[in-house]
Amino acid sequence: MARAAGNTVTYWRCDVNAWIASSNDTSDVIRIQVIWKHVSGWVASSNIRFSAWADGAGGSGDRTLGYGEISGGEQVLLTWDTRVNRSESARTINCHASITLPYGMPGTSTAHVGVSIPGIKYLPPNPPKNVGFTRENDNRIVVKWSGNWDNAARKPWKQVISNYRKASNGAGLPGWSGVNQRAQNWDATSSAFGCGANSQIQLAVWARNQAGDSSHVDSGVIYTTPKAPRITATQGANNVVTIRVDAAGTYGYDAQIQRATSTAGPWSDVRSVAVRGGAASVTDTPGAGTFYYRARSTRPVYGNDTGKGVLYSGYALSGQVTTIQAPKAPTVRVDPDGTIPTGDTASVTWTRNHPDGTAQSAAQVKIVDPSGTETVKDVTGTTAMLDVACDVSGIWTVSVRTKGLAAEWGAWSTPITMLVATAPDITITSPTDTITGVPIRVAWSIADVTGVAAQTLYVLSEGRVVYGEILPVDVREHVISTARFVPTDGSDLQIGVTARGGSGLEAHQAVSVHVTYTPPDLPEMTVAPDYETYSNLITVDYVMPDDLPDTQTQETQSAIQTQADAAADGQADETADETAKQYRIVRTYWLGDVNKSVSVMDVMDVTPIDPGPPGEIVVDPIEPHAMVERVDDDGSVHLIADHVMPGDAVTDHLPPLNRTSTYRATVIAATGATSTQSVTLDMPANTNAMNFGAYADETLRLGWDSSTGIDVSHSTESFDFADGEPVESMYASGTRAVKFTVSDRRPWDQALFLRMLRLAGEAFAWYRDASGYSARVQVDAGVDYDTTANRIIKWDATMTQIPWVDPQV
Repeated sequence: MARAAGNTVTYWRCDVNAWIASSNDTSDVIRIQVIWKHVSGWVASSNIRFSAWADGAGGSGDRTLGYGEISGGEQVLLTWDTRVNRSESARTINCHASITLPYGMPGTSTAHVGVSIPGIKYLPPNPPKNVGFTRENDNRIVVKWSGNWDNAARKPWKQVISNYRKASNGAGLPGWSGVNQRAQNWDATSSAFGCGANSQIQLAVWARNQAGDSSHVDSGVIYTTPKAPRITATQGANNVVTIRVDAAGTYGYDAQIQRATSTAGPWSDVRSVAVRGGAASVTDTPGAGTFYYRARSTRPVYGNDTGKGVLYSGYALSGQVTTIQAPKAPTVRVDPDGTIPTGDTASVTWTRNHPDGTAQSAAQVKIVDPSGTETVKDVTGTTAMLDVACDVSGIWTVSVRTKGLAAEWGAWSTPITMLVATAPDITITSPTDTITGVPIRVAWSIADVTGVAAQTLYVLSEGRVVYGEILPVDVREHVISTARFVPTDGSDLQIGVTARGGSGLEAHQAVSVHVTYTPPDLPEMTVAPDYETYSNLITVDYVMPDDLPDTQTQETQSAIQTQADAAADGQADETADETAKQYRIVRTYWLGDVNKSVSVMDVMDVTPIDPGPPGEIVVDPIEPHAMVERVDDDGSVHLIADHVMPGDAVTDHLPPLNRTSTYRATVIAATGATSTQSVTLDMPANTNAMNFGAYADETLRLGWDSSTGIDVSHSTESFDFADGEPVESMYASGTRAVKFTVSDRRPWDQALFLRMLRLAGEAFAWYRDASGYSARVQVDAGVDYDTTANRIIKWDATMTQIPWVDPQV
């Protein structure tokens, strides 16, 4: 029982008694007494009120005594019981008592005292149910469960505890400890732990509450991917191979063994053997040869139950194992492949064919020369080549045999035949140093006792093939048709002949020559300015150079289909007056190397002048002509006219204004030789001009009362530098736009107005400014006039500069 006194009011106070009257597992009944305590003196009251309360509940009462004296030690005014529910742990309940006197010695006295009650008497929790353990991968092992609390039976869950123990590299599992425990809230349903490869792990899970822990639910042992075992293979007697697999330091269960003749496979199964984390040996009889073995460990995931999943290590590879066997004939190659020049060396190489895979310990090379003399050369060690000096023309043979670890020699290879001969000897007799005219005549001689099987004539200029022709084998002179090739004046050429003898050997011979033509006579040129249209009339007169000689190509192997062949294809001359013939021609081009060429068949239409022998072709050469160009003072060159005939006059509609230009007339001969005449003059102007039309031949000269504006705008980019360096932050992108605005005022002229109106419909023009600036422009123009007495024509144009394009010629 607990007792406490309240505050004193004059001669009295309230006391309180409280104690646990009765209890069960989850609650207690607390009894509270409200006590009147007389201190001293005389106390009177007509009515007394009193109450008791605890843990949110209370009781009260009153007593009417009339107006009289209340005296005497103490009186129990109220005894009150209240039931209080227990919580998880012990706690103190505050119990209160109060007495109030309204008259006499009025006032209120209150007393309170604490009563301790114990916590609920919980029972240990039930263990988790539906527990499952799963290996998701080597680094994630998961346990899952369902809740199994029973609050009504005082078996709640406060936490779920999971734990594991693990070992790696073949070690056994340690004892359980609290280091790896993981506490989760009561409503958790899973937990995951890492592990790592080549390890074993065991997990446990249980529930915990105020009364303690449930029983533990443990997994079996769970394994991760095993480490590869070690493997050795040893050859024994009778070509029996012993394979030992060692899985120590791993959790390997079984080992799977395979065999192959190469590390790249294919692999075939030998057998499986139980290792159980240790070592085991098996034997194999693979036959003769070189072999490799490999092995991998298997490991059931859950204990030793192979039905619930199996893990595999990587393969471990053994060294090479060789069983002894006699060699077979090697594979032999002779380099060069084909005819060998007399006096050269042939390289004989071979690849051993040893079924047992052993290295070559020795080799023999049998050589038979054209006289039938046989020589055997010994080669020691692993060397697999021998040079043979071919100093005599004729037929040679070579064969090879090898030796390995076996005592006996292998078989001889099939003899390989070598033809040794002398290459053709070529001498070019013409031309020798300088070419002064066309057509070019080439002459040469060839010496070869085996005869000439094929020959080709070619011409190189600056390392590039400019002419090529396959010739009949008996030809020793050839005229290069001007229809096929005319060299440039001043060029340097290489003229060469390639010949292949009957032996198959080829030879090449070339001479270097320089081309020097006589230039044509200088032309005469006059330039007449037209200041009204700001144009120049250029007249050119010259002596027309001679045409090239009228040559025809020889009948050669290039014409693989003659007129007779064409007739078989239905292309023959079926009417007497037919002039056009069609031939299939094979032209040979060298690819930067006279040793490499490609033949291209093309079909071309030709018109024979004289049918002549079958296969002859005539094609028109380049015509002699002249051309006129303008060279401005800034160095730019503009073609004014091409193919100008003697006495022709051409017009330049776009000379720059108030600048100096040079006109040059160039006469070009059929050979390519040239001669040039130049005339320099200015085009003075005090107004601007616009030219329209594809030929720029329509000039609009702007009047005296005109104004011109030129605006240039640039595209820029802005950059901000984070380091605050004092550098430029605005840069030009290199793109600009140039605009011209031209306003012209002219006295009324109906023809001029209509002409301006028509030209305003043109989208593009050339603009020449009196400052000397010229530009190709896109035009937006307007023309109008007023009806006053002055009747002025107004021409306003806004022009945007576009890339320059010369007028048509």
